[in-house]
Amino acid sequence: MKTVIKSVKGSPLRRVLCSFLFGAAAFCVVPTNGQAPGDIVWVTTGNSIAEYNGNGTAANGTAINTNFITEQAWPSPGGILVSGPNLYVPSDWWACCPNKAFLYALQKREAYYVLTTYDAVKGNVISSSWYTLRVPFVPTGMAQSSTNVYVANQQGSIAKAGDLYFINSTVTKAPYALAVGGPIGNVQNVLHVTNNAQNENGYFYISTYDADNGTLLTKYFIQIATSGLYGLALQGNTLYVSVYSGIAPGVYTYNATTGGQPLEGGAPFVPVKEPWGIAIGSPPLNAKDPTLYVASYQDSMIYEFDATSGGQPTGSIKVNAPTNITVKPANEQ
Repeated sequence: MKTVIKSVKGSPLRRVLCSFLFGAAAFCVVPTNGQAPGDIVWVTTGNSIAEYNGNGTAANGTAINTNFITEQAWPSPGGILVSGPNLYVPSDWWACCPNKAFLYALQKREAYYVLTTYDAVKGNVISSSWYTLRVPFVPTGMAQSSTNVYVANQQGSIAKAGDLYFINSTVTKAPYALAVGGPIGNVQNVLHVTNNAQNENGYFYISTYDADNGTLLTKYFIQIATSGLYGLALQGNTLYVSVYSGIAPGVYTYNATTGGQPLEGGAPFVPVKEPWGIAIGSPPLNAKDPTLYVASYQDSMIYEFDATSGGQPTGSIKVNAPTNITVKPANEQ
């Protein structure tokens, strides 16, 4: 588990990203109803982040706090990430800077952005850092491995702690969702990146990189005809991909080692209208398989599925136009 070490030296963004990587802190949720705690789900809706009970108890689907955090950001917050006692939220200049500063930034052709660390239980700000860049850095998706945290830049790069342009390849175009897994061949840690721009074949695509040194592994690991790839999740050797639109929108599964075609052929693993963020949680009550959470933007629902067998939803959470989600499984509380 991670905590923020405010004495870490370096650039502001480096201090924020490094805060993911050091220290240890206990994070316990004591249930008030005598039951074991279930999953906790955080979801972005516009500029707000809401908190809900997930699978694991009879409270599944009920709100903990529908206004847990309000980010006055433009555009709305990208991917969010819970780690230990902290909830990390990328946003832009509005969260830290007044209008005058923004107008000055436009004149100077600079952009102001902020990454904020919140207490995952109370919702209060623990720390925030802002920085200026000649080339805009618009944070979108995030992912965490055992040793690093990665942040996608909508402008076409991937940051890692201490390295703002860890991956700055012409292959990376409008990246959004990230996931870290492996191995593939001799590479133990593999970074999967969704690219929300058409390649020369007319597809959106997922590329893979060595998560330790940034080397490109496969340019077009997966190619998909869609207008949005906004969610990735890994469970064992299965890569879950939310396909926002197309002939059959939904979440598709792929072999995380070989990529290529979906495991179910032409049908989605679970059909969902306009799926956005996805995440893996704990098994629900009286079940043995993990839960797959899928945010449906069109249906204003977060659906819960059996992550192994798919099928019909095992539960759901009603929330207006959900986009990005992050889940703290019950066994991590």
